[in-house]
Amino acid sequence: MDALVDVVMKVQRLALDLADDVSELDVNPLVVRPRGAVALDALVVRK
Repeated sequence: MDALVDVVMKVQRLALDLADDVSELDVNPLVVRPRGAVALDALVVRK
């Protein structure tokens, strides 16, 4: 659970930091493992 919360908070921070330049941010799928989480694919759409 900690790894999932960590990733969600980091993606949120990234979205806020890039809000002026990015219109969409998608991470799918996200695999959560006992030692952390791994984004297997991500998409960023610029404004």
